Amino acid sequence: LCYQPTDLGVGSLLSNGLFGDGVAAAVVRGNGGTGVQLGRNSSYLIPKTEDWIAYDVRATGFHFLLDKRVPTTMEPLAPALRDLAGTHGWDASDLDFYIIHAGGPRILDDLSKFLEVDPHAFRFSRATLTEYGNIASAVVLDALRRLFEEGGPGDRARGMLAGFGPG
Repeated sequence: LCYQPTDLGVGSLLSNGLFGDGVAAAVVRGNGGTGVQLGRNSSYLIPKTEDWIAYDVRATGFHFLLDKRVPTTMEPLAPALRDLAGTHGWDASDLDFYIIHAGGPRILDDLSKFLEVDPHAFRFSRATLTEYGNIASAVVLDALRRLFEEGGPGDRARGMLAGFGPG
């Protein structure tokens, strides 16, 4: 339904080249074990962007629509991430780890710039993006796997897990 081989529009060609196919699962338990503790969650909608990522539903299936302005969303989103970190008394620019679902490399580059974070901090997300492409929200679980393969976040580490997409 989602792959349209006869749709030769630029947006369709870009989405076919960018988006990978992936699935992920997580085992979550209340106490004990090794992992990360999710301390708070939040969502933030950037006003007037609801039609930037969408599907045009036709008789042939879903035709992906991706606005060229999507990569520019990190600048208005960075303050929301700073505010969320601030609810813990944390500085979003100075965390121990970052697990980011990135639609593309520019998202990571811009987030690094607007949060004032060393680009190396996004290495887990960038590795997933490089190896698999944009596999939607499964990116964060694969990036978490990479963090644990590197030794894990450490006791009392502070981090951010963030996903971006249509609201």
